[in-house]
Amino acid sequence: MINYNLIEKLKNKADQAVTSYRVSAIAFSKKGEILGASTNSFRIDGRPDGKGSGVHAERKLMSRYGNHIKTIVICRIGRGGDILPIEPCNVCQKVADKMGIKIISVMR
Repeated sequence: MINYNLIEKLKNKADQAVTSYRVSAIAFSKKGEILGASTNSFRIDGRPDGKGSGVHAERKLMSRYGNHIKTIVICRIGRGGDILPIEPCNVCQKVADKMGIKIISVMR
C-alpha cells in the first residue's frame, strides 16, 4: 500500500503545513481510493495566554469523511524533508479504533 508515489504525496502535503510539526495524512476508502489529504493546523481557542491547540491531520480526515475511511496513512517530515517518526496521539487512536479505522505511520 505504501509506495514511493504515496510517500512523495505525503511529504509534499506535509511541506504545506504552517505549524512547527509538519504532518500530513491521507485517507483511503474501503476500495483503496484516496478520499482526501490533510495537514495538521492551529486552532486558536481564545485562551488568555494566546496559545491555541492543534487539530491533527488524521482527526480532520475522520471528521470530514467519517465511516467512509478504512485506512489513514500519516507522515511527519523534518526541516530538510527527511521522514521523522510519528504515531497518532491517544485521542486520535481511540477515535480511529471506535470507527474501525486503521492508522499507518510512514517511517524510514
